[in-house]
Amino acid sequence: MKKLSFLLFTLLAVTMFTSCLKDEPNKDIFTAEVTINSRTSGGAGNIVFSNNLGVIEIDNANMTIKFTTGYKDINGAGHNLTTPAMPLTPVGGAIYSFSDSGSSLNGISNLNGYIDMLTTTAWYSFTLNGTEKVISTTDLIFSYATMTVTNPDNGNNNSYYNFQCAFFLDETGKKCSMVITNFSPNLNGQIVANQIAWKDLTVTPTATGYHITTEMAESSIKGFHTAKNLDFVVTLTDQSRRIDGSFMCNDLNIKIEGDLFPKAQL
Repeated sequence: MKKLSFLLFTLLAVTMFTSCLKDEPNKDIFTAEVTINSRTSGGAGNIVFSNNLGVIEIDNANMTIKFTTGYKDINGAGHNLTTPAMPLTPVGGAIYSFSDSGSSLNGISNLNGYIDMLTTTAWYSFTLNGTEKVISTTDLIFSYATMTVTNPDNGNNNSYYNFQCAFFLDETGKKCSMVITNFSPNLNGQIVANQIAWKDLTVTPTATGYHITTEMAESSIKGFHTAKNLDFVVTLTDQSRRIDGSFMCNDLNIKIEGDLFPKAQL
């Protein structure tokens, strides 16, 4: 059975979540400020990206969740979104689902999503005006993934689960940073960096999510662990929310694949 890791990103997420909590008269209600990235698709394959500040409000007493944020329609016009308080349904571990029929949201239907209460990673989607699909996420923290390191000369390999991989999109949706915790670019499991980052990766919105690429990117540890031929597909559909990709590092092939939420629990 895979070991699941909630390491530095989890600690950061919990710290950020706690630091953003606002004092409320009702201590059972907590709010956190987050970044929410939305991509709207429709028409002749058009995709519109928007980067928004958002607030997640969780009522622990009544087990509900509410989002206040923004998004853009397929024509690029901005809209505000304030959902009703939606019931949280446990689906396994720290993962909860939520949904709303859209009866209280003008032009919006079939809103549904998930949240990881440990990392506060959230995903939701809805239909706009019957024809447009809006898919939104907080920063993408993949805690349920596998990293396989392979020596291309002889095929020797080893797989690791004790790490997290995250993508942080900029406000344009055209660039992002990739950050990995407990990075082990070797076959013996030695951790060379508790946290390492590669910046200015190219992001291309697709019909199902994002395509992230670069020919070469220096790491945050100057002079070491340069990423080459990086190519990742991030899928964010109603049926699948996962990451699949690879890059070369230290003359070894690094492959990362896994889910935004534990697949067995959805």
